[in-house]
This record gives sequence, C-alpha cells and structure tokens, in this order.
Amino acid sequence: VNLKHVDLVEGAILHKAIAAFQMMEWRNNMYREIDAISQILPTTSGGTSFLNDMGGKAEAIRTWITNVLRNIIHYKAEHHRYLKEATITLELALWKKRLSEINVPEGDEEGRAKCRVKCGADIVIKNVLPFLELPNMPKEVSKSDGGSTAADSSMEINVHVEGTII
Repeated sequence: VNLKHVDLVEGAILHKAIAAFQMMEWRNNMYREIDAISQILPTTSGGTSFLNDMGGKAEAIRTWITNVLRNIIHYKAEHHRYLKEATITLELALWKKRLSEINVPEGDEEGRAKCRVKCGADIVIKNVLPFLELPNMPKEVSKSDGGSTAADSSMEINVHVEGTII
C-alpha cells in the first residue's frame, strides 16, 4: 500500500472548532497533531494485500485519530473549566458592583444575599456565554458504521484515505 495522504471528511468543521479554542497553544498543538499523519504515513509499513493485512499504516491512522480526538476532548474540558471560572468571576464582580451601589453594610448577610440574587448575573451570563462557548464539534460514529471512535461520545473524525496498492 502506497498511502501517503489522509483527508478529513469533516475537516472544515474540525478546523472551525479548533480555531475557536481560546489558547493559541491549543490551536497550534491541534494543527500540528492533524498535520502529523502526513509525516508518519510515508515512512510507515503498509502491510500486504494478502489476507487483508493493512499493516502499520492502518494502525498509524487509528492511533492518529485517537490522539486527535483525545486532544480535542482534553482542550474542550479545559475550555469548559476556564469558562466556569470566568462565569464565577463575572458573577462575583456583578455582585460586588451591586453591593457598592446600594451600600450594604459589611455584617448584613441578608442584604448581601438579596444583592447577589438581584445583581443581574443570571441575565448577563446568559447573554455572554454564547460568545464564549465552543461551536458544535463533529459527532461520534459507531463502530458498526465503520468509523473510528474515541472515548468521548460527542466526537468523531471521518477520514478519506487515498493511495495505491502496489
């Protein structure tokens, strides 16, 4: 098998999702990971067509897909963690602003609690979050569909393989 190139079937969706990662380091790591298959395939054994032995190239593609998905899952989780921290910080800032506006005394716990409820954080956060969330990622394909899967049920990478059997 003279396989040297793999195309992502939903590459545009995947690249759009990666471009939405907030950290440049995450984007760069993902683009390097996606491009890595082009470096791996030319130097990997292709196996034989006898007995359907796909050899190292098929295993390299499976490993590559798994690594790409694992990294996306990791970065999605990190993004969610940062988003949660940001919403907590935003809520606290709005609460503090509300407290200073109506001059609630330091020991007035009931007044402080009322300010927290009425600070408007629920409205602000509801309207800010859509701008910070990641776009929808590709969905997972089950193994019965012939696709490769990873541990996260919300992810898939479909590949189109081009090459010649020699």
